[in-house]
Amino acid sequence: MFPPDETQRQRALERYEILDTDAEFAFDDLTRLASLVCQTPISLITLIDRDRQWFKSRVGLDLTETPRDVSFCNHVVVNRSPLEVGDAAHDPRFEANPYVLGHPGIRFYAGVPLRTPDDFYLGTICVLDTQPRTISNSQRQALNTIAEQVMAQLELKLRNRQLESGYDRLTRANHRLDQFTAMVSHDLKAPLASLLSLADLMLGDARQGDADAVCEALTVMSGEVGRMQNLVGGLLAFARSTRPTAVVESVDVAAILHELRRTLPGATHFEFTFGEWLPVLRTASVPLRQVLYNLLLNAIRHHPAGTGRIGVTVAPGPGPARVTFRVSDNGAGIAPADRERVFQLFQRLRAAGDGPEGSGVGLATVKHLVEDHGGTIHIEDGPGGRGTTFVFTWEQASGE
Repeated sequence: MFPPDETQRQRALERYEILDTDAEFAFDDLTRLASLVCQTPISLITLIDRDRQWFKSRVGLDLTETPRDVSFCNHVVVNRSPLEVGDAAHDPRFEANPYVLGHPGIRFYAGVPLRTPDDFYLGTICVLDTQPRTISNSQRQALNTIAEQVMAQLELKLRNRQLESGYDRLTRANHRLDQFTAMVSHDLKAPLASLLSLADLMLGDARQGDADAVCEALTVMSGEVGRMQNLVGGLLAFARSTRPTAVVESVDVAAILHELRRTLPGATHFEFTFGEWLPVLRTASVPLRQVLYNLLLNAIRHHPAGTGRIGVTVAPGPGPARVTFRVSDNGAGIAPADRERVFQLFQRLRAAGDGPEGSGVGLATVKHLVEDHGGTIHIEDGPGGRGTTFVFTWEQASGE
């Protein structure tokens, strides 16, 4: 028996990250208060999970969870209203229930729903007795008040986690700023100094009428200007990646990958394979697309043969809200000693003249975007031990 909004309700429950957590005084005090007010030997704070009823707090019961299909509290969640059972042994809904027929021999039940601010029903605060009975209106009102306090505690824990996450993001942003300030000066000044030096040489060659030397200097200058252009473009992308993106939507991973396969420079020279499961995610589209764009472009640009194979797979987990991407190629690979360094700002592995030189910004941008969306990224060997596999996790947005 499930409510019509079960999928959304389950997602709402999971965003509180409360299931299977340790006992907490704030919740235990409310459970004890419910027993005292209603004068019952058993009281529980229950949460209805996919196939079980889990007890965040309990008084007078040695169980930590029960199957959902025999749960009194599931009726509260499904019907979205309080439930009171005076004598379960004579109630056709519960007379065959194993917890009525056996231990602990439930006869009386009264449960009030735990309702989120966005109108999802997570579980109950409930009181039980082994004797048939009723409770008074004032006791019912007290149970409603206790239920509100349970939800207030859950909301408080959620807000605290969000504040901690915001603090972590601010700390990372400050670290990026320090990194950016320390390194951007050198990487922008170096080509400028080179251009000024070449300009001086050109002036001297021009005065002497050495056209070949002037042309050679102009060729070098053109390369330096192109390098600066790539660097500035990368810096702009990096700066955009540090800004929070608030627009959450349904993002079709398959659509992004097929578009990138059509539009990425040099993609026509590569064979692309995509996994069977390419989900639609609840997330911000632009950051995820930017991560995939950079990883695929990196595989194309740095393949020594200029042609090869690139594969992308997606798998659920770890956890209910995350997915794991694997972006693989059969190129030259990245040495284990360099696999952390490539994610640092302005780090380049190739020596001058050894293949295309990047700006040293793309993978730093990828790392920041992944971490800002609750994920991690690391590098493994490619398929068959050849090439490179970038593995990153991505967390979907909570709620609808």
